[in-house]
Amino acid sequence: YFETEPRTLTLVSTETRIDGPTVVRTTSYAISKSTVVQRVILTQGTPVVRCDTHVDWRESHKMLRAEFRPSRYGDTARCEIQFGHIARPTTERDSIERAQFEVCAHKWLATEDALGGFGLLNDSKYGHRAKNGLISLNLLRSPTYPDKTADRGEHHFTYAFLPFASGDLGSVVREGNLLNNPLLLVDGAAFDPVVSTGDPAVVVDTVKVAEDGRGVVLRLYESLGRPTTTSVSTTLAHTSVYETDLLERRTGDVDLTSVPFGPFEIKTILLER
Repeated sequence: YFETEPRTLTLVSTETRIDGPTVVRTTSYAISKSTVVQRVILTQGTPVVRCDTHVDWRESHKMLRAEFRPSRYGDTARCEIQFGHIARPTTERDSIERAQFEVCAHKWLATEDALGGFGLLNDSKYGHRAKNGLISLNLLRSPTYPDKTADRGEHHFTYAFLPFASGDLGSVVREGNLLNNPLLLVDGAAFDPVVSTGDPAVVVDTVKVAEDGRGVVLRLYESLGRPTTTSVSTTLAHTSVYETDLLERRTGDVDLTSVPFGPFEIKTILLER
């Protein structure tokens, strides 16, 4: 079982500082035997608000959640899954909708109305409740069965939220990918993108060496659930271009200046050398 009465964290300390283009509010909390230290980060030039969180979790039969009641909220929440997203109701009009007390989303969950939307991004926490104006993210649990030590110990994770204009779900897709694939600072030389598309709704998911070693494979997908045609640009040297199935067996030629996609369609393209 879990405690059914919600409890709030006790504020221990808070500090705000400016670090270059960012403002960071660091806040420490305590609850029972556990501690939470959270850095809320605002960065110039982006509407994303990051919550970098470190938790030393020592509870039993308690659940830690982050909850939001955004001003922009609709009857549907879009939940990211691999190569697309699915829609789930935020209402409880029948027994089926009431049973969806928690749903899974991978990189993000978003809801919107005619005036705007609210996206909740995460890098490792997938349980969400989106009902009746509430968006709640399941951060940690502490069951005693079947594992008596489940979730106990130190954790570091990040979630973030993003306001967006109505109809601009593409910004949520982009920021969700950036949160889960952060830039790494290394020594090297600047270069143009290896692969890019003319339509930002078409995401370049994979660039890899072909299984037979005779070229490079691109895997792309349409992320917004609508048909489109886009160009695909690449700096990779190649002599021929083919579309293949997921096993990299050729199914036809491809014109990279005009590649059609159906809603949520995945395409695998071979750049043969």
